[in-house]
Amino acid sequence: MEAGRNQDQESCFIFSKLAPSQWADYFLNVTNTDSDLELLAKEIEVVKPKVRENFFMLSSEEEDAVKRKILLIHLLESLGLAYHFEKEIEETLKHAFEKMEDLINGENDLYTISIMFRAFRTYGHNMPSDVFNRFKGNDGKFKECMIEDVKGLLSFYEAVHFGTTTDHILDEALSFSVDHLEQLASGLRESPPHVLKHVQNALYIPQHRKTQVLVAKEYISFYEQEEDRDDTLLKLAKLNFKFLRLHYIYELKTVIMWWKGLDHVQNLPLGIRERTIESWFSTLMIYFEPKFSLGRIMTAKFVLATTCVDDFCDTYGSVPEVESLVDCLERWDPDYMENCQSLIMKTTFKLVMYLFKEFEEVMKLHGRSFALENVIEEQFKIFARSELEHLKWARTGHVPNFDEYVETGGAAAAKKTRLMDDIMDFEEDMNSGYSANALNYYMKQHGVTKEEAIREIQKMVGDVNKSINEECLKPTNVSRSVLMVALNFGRMVDVLCTSDDVYNHRGGKLKEYLIALLVDPIHL
Repeated sequence: MEAGRNQDQESCFIFSKLAPSQWADYFLNVTNTDSDLELLAKEIEVVKPKVRENFFMLSSEEEDAVKRKILLIHLLESLGLAYHFEKEIEETLKHAFEKMEDLINGENDLYTISIMFRAFRTYGHNMPSDVFNRFKGNDGKFKECMIEDVKGLLSFYEAVHFGTTTDHILDEALSFSVDHLEQLASGLRESPPHVLKHVQNALYIPQHRKTQVLVAKEYISFYEQEEDRDDTLLKLAKLNFKFLRLHYIYELKTVIMWWKGLDHVQNLPLGIRERTIESWFSTLMIYFEPKFSLGRIMTAKFVLATTCVDDFCDTYGSVPEVESLVDCLERWDPDYMENCQSLIMKTTFKLVMYLFKEFEEVMKLHGRSFALENVIEEQFKIFARSELEHLKWARTGHVPNFDEYVETGGAAAAKKTRLMDDIMDFEEDMNSGYSANALNYYMKQHGVTKEEAIREIQKMVGDVNKSINEECLKPTNVSRSVLMVALNFGRMVDVLCTSDDVYNHRGGKLKEYLIALLVDPIHL
C-alpha cells in the first residue's frame, strides 16, 4: 500500500511539472487495465449494500428518521454517489415532500432547513422559499446570530442558488450570506483549515453551479476531515472516485488517439492542433456517470469539430472563405467540398463530414440514427451561421443592437454561454481587433463604462440561472436525466468561464482541475 501511495505522489509531482504541450503524452502513458476497473467495481458492490442498509432502512414514519435520510441524500449528492441510489432517493423525497409541512413545522436549525430545501429542489420538488422567513427578526432582516453557525450559513448560501425569478427572499439571503462568508474566507474569523477551504470553494463557484464530479472531489477532501463523518460512506465515495478516474483516463486516451490518427489534422494550423483534453474536459462537465462513457467520447469529438470551426471563423478565415464553408455545411454534401475557398476551409469541411459519418455508424448500432439529423440541423448548422454573422460584424465594423447580437446564439443556456464567455474574453478580443463581443456592444449601445456593463450582464446571467431553475421545477414528462444534461451545460459554462478562460488557457484552473480529477492520489 505504501509503495502505491508513493507512486501516486510521484505521478502528481511529475504532472505538475509538465508543460501543457506534454499533457496528452502523459495521459497516453498512464497504465490502467480492465482488471483494475473490475476490482474496483467488485469493491463498490460490497460497500453499497452497507450504505443502503445503514441509511435507507431507517423508519419512514418518524420525522427525525426522514430528516436524517434527507441529510444523507445531500451527502450522496455532494460525494458523487447519488447515481448509485437513484430509486431510493426519488422514493424518499417523494414521500417526504408529501409530509413537508410536518417536517418543517418547528424546525429552526438553519443547516437542516437549508439542506432540505436544496434536496427537494434538486429533485424537482418546489419547497417554498418563504421557509427562510423564520430566520428573520422583527426588523425584517436576517438574524445576526446566524453568522455563528458556519455550517448552516454555508448551506444557506448554497440554497440561495436554487432560486427562481419569484424567490425574492433568496436575493436578500445571497447578499447576507456572501457578506459574512467572505469575512470567513478572508481569515477575519477563525475556522478549521478544511472548513475555510470549503467556504472558499463555494464562494468561487457554489455547488449547484459547479459540475458534479468537481463537487465530489472537493467534498471528499472536506468530508474526510469532518469529525462526524461516516467511514463506510467515505470509503464508498473514494472507491467510486477511483473507479471514475480509471474510466476517464480510458476515455481521454481514446479521444487523444482518435485525434492523432486523423489525416486532416496535418493540414490544421499549429495553434489549434491539440484541444483534445479541453474538449473531453468540457464534455465531462455535462455528464460524469460511467454509463455515459460513449456519449462523452462522441461529444468530445463534436466539441473538437466546433472548436475548429470557431477558430477558423474568428482567426483564420476571411468573410468570403467562411461564407464558402458555411455554404458547404448548409448543403451537407461531401462532393461540394471543392467550393471551399481555402485549404483550411476544405480541411474543416472534411473533418466535419468525417466526424458525422462516424457518428452515423455509431448511432445506427444503437438504433438512434433519427437523432443525428436534429444535431446537424438544430445545432451544428445554426452554430455555423452565427459564427459567420459575428465575423461579418467584426470585420465590417457593424455594431448590432446588443439584443440582436445575443439572440444569434440561441436562448437560455446558450445566451449564458455567450455572455459569460464575452466578459472573460473582452480584453483579448479588443486587443486583437475582434469587436464582436457582448460587453463591447452593450457599452456602445447604453453609453456605460466596462464595469457598469459587466454588472448588468452578470445580472442577465443570474436571470438565466433563475429561469433554468424554474423550468426544472415545472411538471414535465421529460426524464430527469435529460433535464440534467441541460442543467449541466449551464454548470459547464460556470466552470469554464468564471475568472479564468479554462478552455483556452491551459496554465491556470484547467491544470488544477486535471490534477484534482486525474492525477491527485485518493488514499483509501
